[in-house]
Amino acid sequence: MKNGGGKMKNKEEIMSAGRSESDKIKDDLKLKILVADIERLSDLLQETEQELVVSNAELRLQAAERLKQSGELLQINKQLIAQTEIDLKRTIELKATRETLELQQDKIRYMTVLKAKNLAIKIKELKFHELLENIGFAILIHHRGVITYVNNYALEVFHGLQVNDLKGNLISSLFHGDDKQALQQQFNQVATATLVTNTIDVRCVRLSGEIFDVEVVNSFTIYKNKPAIITRLVETADRKLRWLADKSEEVNKLIAARDKFFAIIAHDLRGPLGGFMALTEILADSAYELPEDEKKKMILEMSLAARNTFELLESLLEWAKMDLNQGEFNPSFINVQSLCVSAFTILEECVKAKSLEFKIDIPADIKVYADQNMLQSIFRNLISNAIKFTPEYGKVSVYCKSINHNKIEILIEDTGIGMSDQLRDNLFILTSKSRRLGTNGEKSTGLGLQLCKQFIEKHGGEFKVKSIENQGSIFSFTLPRTPSALKQ
Repeated sequence: MKNGGGKMKNKEEIMSAGRSESDKIKDDLKLKILVADIERLSDLLQETEQELVVSNAELRLQAAERLKQSGELLQINKQLIAQTEIDLKRTIELKATRETLELQQDKIRYMTVLKAKNLAIKIKELKFHELLENIGFAILIHHRGVITYVNNYALEVFHGLQVNDLKGNLISSLFHGDDKQALQQQFNQVATATLVTNTIDVRCVRLSGEIFDVEVVNSFTIYKNKPAIITRLVETADRKLRWLADKSEEVNKLIAARDKFFAIIAHDLRGPLGGFMALTEILADSAYELPEDEKKKMILEMSLAARNTFELLESLLEWAKMDLNQGEFNPSFINVQSLCVSAFTILEECVKAKSLEFKIDIPADIKVYADQNMLQSIFRNLISNAIKFTPEYGKVSVYCKSINHNKIEILIEDTGIGMSDQLRDNLFILTSKSRRLGTNGEKSTGLGLQLCKQFIEKHGGEFKVKSIENQGSIFSFTLPRTPSALKQ
């Protein structure tokens, strides 16, 4: 065993000796590698330290630069803050100034409006006083029975009294004692709005003690910002005289119209009828002896005479109805072009007889709100008038102009003989001797134009005439397009 063990020991020793040498070499190699690694690490550490030194230097420079920039920015910010504070202060001052200016402007506007209102009130009061002073009868304004205003006419009614004798005194002192109670009752009713206005016949007493009858009209009003009653006094005698004067004027107008009416019947109607009768007698007595061309000529003359007489009769009847306020007025929407063409058709033979150029320039969609019969009469009379006073180969034109969405203007223009200023000015005076013959001897009464004027005014329209002697005339009139325009 020992021998065996000894052998074994030797092998181990040998092996140990062999591993030791090998390990030693390995260890040396490892040591060298480790030393080399340490050296590389040392170099790397050294390089890193150098880089860190350089990097730290750059960082310090950058930090210093940034610190410098930050200082500069801080200084700029301080300046900006200071400027902002100044601007803010200025803004606050400007805002305060603007608010002050706006307050001043508001005050100026308010004062301007106030002055304008006061001025308007003063102007209104002046106009009111001017109206009261020129109204033509006595006016007294009183508040709670005390007179505050008296016009000059009232001083004429109450002879001997001055303004100071009336202003400040009781209005009841001007009336007869027996009428004071009834009058005071009416004053109270007007003052409390039980009556808006009322009329009463009472007696007044002048300073001399003279008693006279008056008609008193009381109405509620505001005078100098206070509720008051405005009392109108009209002497009963004056009222009767005025009524008689008005009636007298109406009677004079009726007499003038009647004289004109009979003059037309006596002259313009009797003449054509006499001629018509003479022609019929000739035809009746010599029908078989007269040549055909003579018969045709006489029949044509009879036809024209009959047409003229018929038109005159129609105008007379229409004028009489209008003058007596008996004419019917039934407005509706009417096509103007169609009505104009219809009027031309009736007068077409007259146009051909004079070889006239007749032109209608009215759009097909134009409509007016009017009475058809009256409008037809207007067109017929004005076109007939234009044909009558236009010589052969002349021109008659009918056209329209739009004034606004409510009204339209119709114009009838001719190249006829025209009129002098004097004749044009007297054209619508019924009693004026302004009649004259047409270019072919056609007779004229002036009644047709008078009738047209009345019909146009019935529609709320305006009738105008422009004319130059020997150059032509333009008759124009306006018509409503809508019912609302007719009411205007």
